[in-house]
Amino acid sequence: MVRGDDGQLLEVRNGPADGDTPAVQLTLVREIGRHRFDRCPICLTPDPGSEEHVPSAALGGRVLTSTCAPCNNGLGRVEAELIDWRDDALRHTRATADAVRGARKLPRLLRRSTPDGQFVLIVDGSMHPDAEPMLKGHEFSLLLTPPDPNRYKLAALKHAYLAACLELRSIPETPSADVIRRDLRGARDATSRAGVPVSQYARSMPLMRTHGQPTETSVALAVVRRPDGMAEIWIALAGTIAVPWPLPDCPPVI
Repeated sequence: MVRGDDGQLLEVRNGPADGDTPAVQLTLVREIGRHRFDRCPICLTPDPGSEEHVPSAALGGRVLTSTCAPCNNGLGRVEAELIDWRDDALRHTRATADAVRGARKLPRLLRRSTPDGQFVLIVDGSMHPDAEPMLKGHEFSLLLTPPDPNRYKLAALKHAYLAACLELRSIPETPSADVIRRDLRGARDATSRAGVPVSQYARSMPLMRTHGQPTETSVALAVVRRPDGMAEIWIALAGTIAVPWPLPDCPPVI
């Protein structure tokens, strides 16, 4: 329950309306445990010394391995977008109104709806003093920037790849692993959020999400049954995001 601008309590929900999205049955096979490699799994630098959460702590992950500091810290900009995608949130938002000169940056906004389908934006943070009266006025405009699929899928690819390394207990030397490491290094080395190179590998990857709370299982191997009865191997990240097994040329043993 949240309180609206008029003080009225509103019941809000996170996620699509019932029946809008077909349910997919994800069956967990086993939890993936911790392992430390003698090289950074992403850039192959020896003796990585930075503790890596898989997935990120904000997504509900735990420390499961080590990477080098640049790979751990430099991919934060794409991981923030994965959090926003998971939470159905808008982070880079500005408001304008006739009564106030110039635009005002808003905190993160959560997109929600009421049971009868009314659209609700919840302010997730403190606002600039000028922003609140703007939003409560008769007219205002919002410049909304949704999470970028290239960036949030790169973050999901990072954690799926690290989970695959943990499951295999090795750093794969395969063509698909080479492509993933190249794309992750490109995102790590980008000088700005807008400058993150497009990863066709990540963009082609489907994702699934729930709208519940993270589970205690940080990473798990899972199976999805296709309509034709065949099984697909997926990776569940803290029980809220699911990513296909990212290494088709290096499958796990089920």
